[in-house]
Amino acid sequence: MAAQLLWINFELAGGVSDEEMTEFAEGIAEFPGLRWKIWPFNEERDEEGGIYLFEDENSVERYRNSEYAETFRNDDRYRNVEIKQFDIREGLTEITHAKNVISGEAVPE
Repeated sequence: MAAQLLWINFELAGGVSDEEMTEFAEGIAEFPGLRWKIWPFNEERDEEGGIYLFEDENSVERYRNSEYAETFRNDDRYRNVEIKQFDIREGLTEITHAKNVISGEAVPE
């Protein structure tokens, strides 16, 4: 099965401490099938999210049904939550220098 990209975007209504976010990140880092997660944010609009790369579709499905994804859907501190899943066009991704990123290999410097 091919790697899968998951994109989550939301507005942060406030009340989430740095300690909570760090604990959340540490838990996500241990999630089975996760290769990496990037934490984009726009402070001016209180907008945050995540771009995740999972090993396969089963890993994404487990994450989408996990306590982590449920937090975004059920916690009032997160508004306008969008969760989208994507396949990856590997040939085009290789052309734009991300082959090693999606394969989980180290990225050359």
